[in-house]
Amino acid sequence: MRKLLSIIIGSALGIGTSYAQSMDWLCHPGEYSQIEYVGDKLFKVRTHNGKFGLMHANGELRLPANYDSITPFVENRALMLDKDGKRLLGIIDPTGSIVKDFTSDELYVSRYPNFKDGRLVFGLRDGLYGYMNDQGNIVIAPQYFFASPFQNGIAAVQYATKNGDYGLISKAGGSVIVSNEQYPFISAPVDGKVLVIKGSRKGADQLAIMRIEGSSLKKEKVLEDGLYIQMSDDFSSLECQGGHTYSIDSQWRIASSSHNAKLPEIQDEPNRVITENSTVLSKVATEGGMKITYLGNPIMDYTFPDVATYDKSYAVVRSKDGKVGVLKLNPKAAITISSPENPVIFNHNELQDVVLDVELVDIDPEKIKWYRNDQGWLTNSTLEQVDGMWRLRMPYFKSADAYDTESSETVDIAITYDGLDWLHQFVNVKSAHKPGFNVELTGSDTTNESGNATLSLNVRASNVNSNARGTIKVNGETIHFDSGNKTIPLNVSVPEGGSKTFVYTVEIREDGCPNFVTKASKTVRNPKREKQKNTEQEDIIII
Repeated sequence: MRKLLSIIIGSALGIGTSYAQSMDWLCHPGEYSQIEYVGDKLFKVRTHNGKFGLMHANGELRLPANYDSITPFVENRALMLDKDGKRLLGIIDPTGSIVKDFTSDELYVSRYPNFKDGRLVFGLRDGLYGYMNDQGNIVIAPQYFFASPFQNGIAAVQYATKNGDYGLISKAGGSVIVSNEQYPFISAPVDGKVLVIKGSRKGADQLAIMRIEGSSLKKEKVLEDGLYIQMSDDFSSLECQGGHTYSIDSQWRIASSSHNAKLPEIQDEPNRVITENSTVLSKVATEGGMKITYLGNPIMDYTFPDVATYDKSYAVVRSKDGKVGVLKLNPKAAITISSPENPVIFNHNELQDVVLDVELVDIDPEKIKWYRNDQGWLTNSTLEQVDGMWRLRMPYFKSADAYDTESSETVDIAITYDGLDWLHQFVNVKSAHKPGFNVELTGSDTTNESGNATLSLNVRASNVNSNARGTIKVNGETIHFDSGNKTIPLNVSVPEGGSKTFVYTVEIREDGCPNFVTKASKTVRNPKREKQKNTEQEDIIII
């Protein structure tokens, strides 16, 4: 019977109801000397005698720990190798199942022991290389002294002939280039280009960058000419008599050189890397060791010297005596937080309190705290009791592009119990935006003797406690707008004896809120002389 830790962590199984989870040992500390999470609910485990296997998150040992080496997953395949990392013993898929077993065969891997373009280079004991697909079936028989991984459907090979010349082949095994020229070296292609060694008119060797065009190689740039070029004993570099060195990576590509010429740039897809989860289930360092946390808050008092968390569900921990184990979340209990029935109304881009009913079963409400991490700010508080009911008061804001349009959002709420146990809840919150400003143009109806008058454009937030902010542009001048209210003086003039109607288009912008657009107008007369009315319109934009 597995030992159960007294830890509760929540996970929603639908909006409105959450089921607590217990955290128990998937693998007790000390069962294995090393444990590594490799994704897809699989753990690579190592026994105390140095053998590797794969354990599923359900506790099943998918691959018995009988193997000296298991490579990382690349292109959804991992390889079982011998202790030297050279002999191929099998192919594994992401479920931990053996796709094909080669323990009874004598096959070997190349310097790049991974699949590339759906093909794996493999070799025989006699030194000839070929290719197999991801099912372990041979698709190109071993017939080359050397075979590089495929790059976009093309691979460089060294033919098993007297001269050992190099060429390029397709996945079907046929030659990509048609040429009578013999190449004593061709690199694996990078961005449709290869580096080749060929004969020089000056004698000795010529090293050139050549471009693959159809079935031909077109010379693009000569790097070395008339000098002898030699491969290093470990096949990791080309060394030119002139002093330049060209490094060769494990995929047989020219990766760099001491030459100042620009080489084709290698741009590999990143290999699959399993990283720790740092937003949900994580860890925090304390004086006593590492605590497991949820959204940055502790969920258990027990501390480990080392913790690594993955996929919101698993924690690989090292105990104080140095033993490694795995903790896994498991369903256990229930708690209900009801979604609000009525939509939240926003007049501005300010938080509104949303009150949610909470139903508790066998839980002391005085020991509950709730947390919500939204867009970088953390809300945390206790429950409130109102009219004999427990409620959760949550600050909330939801942006929108249009007024009077109701939207819905699923909100993630985390709950702690006595600073130790966690619950994780989803609720549905509806909201809508309503216009929140009143705009009025006031001032005298008549001008002074000089024909001038001062009008006031008054912008007022409907909520007197609003802290709405923005800027107003008037005739190119920017005026700051804050505290929900602003009065803008406008100087106007009217021809003698006439009248003029001043119309202003007002647009107010707040981050996260729809644009508020309205017009304000006022007619002003100059009583000295009556003239035909003119109507002019000026635009004001509040940002």
